[in-house]
Amino acid sequence: MNILVRTVPGHTVLRPDTSWERYNRDFYLPDDLSQISFTPVAVARICKPGRCVGARFVQRYLDAFGYGILLYPDDLDDGSPEGFAAAGCVDGTTLIELPESPSLEGGCTLYRDGAAIFSTPAPAIDWGAQLEAASRFTYIRSGDLLAVELAARAPLTRREETPVRITGPSIDFRIIG
Repeated sequence: MNILVRTVPGHTVLRPDTSWERYNRDFYLPDDLSQISFTPVAVARICKPGRCVGARFVQRYLDAFGYGILLYPDDLDDGSPEGFAAAGCVDGTTLIELPESPSLEGGCTLYRDGAAIFSTPAPAIDWGAQLEAASRFTYIRSGDLLAVELAARAPLTRREETPVRITGPSIDFRIIG
């Protein structure tokens, strides 16, 4: 199972399923990491395998939607492609509950210790274009997730500020340093 991420600049990157935390368990910041950034995502579950899926066939390939958050340990991202890849592979940094809703109605607000850190009404995502771009070079399988970043990465917390609690639609976990 892969997590295909469409970034704000329009690239497709893959996160391994080991990075996926399905059950809102707390994230324990490893000893050699000191700062975490985040990006909110809208997520769709892929229900049919394929490659080079045309945008007009999107309703055949996506069957459920939801929201989540991607964490990025800033210490690993040194600006190089390898650093960005390393930051996306850390266990427990993809916090997404398995999507079950037929739409993204109601929007998404994320909170850090009760204060809003991100808010959007139901995003106007062209899922056909996102799926077409994501499947251009990658074979998609049933059960994969397509995550579309809703905002650029932003700082979330530093080790000395922990613990912090992050909540939102189907999200409720703490980052513990």
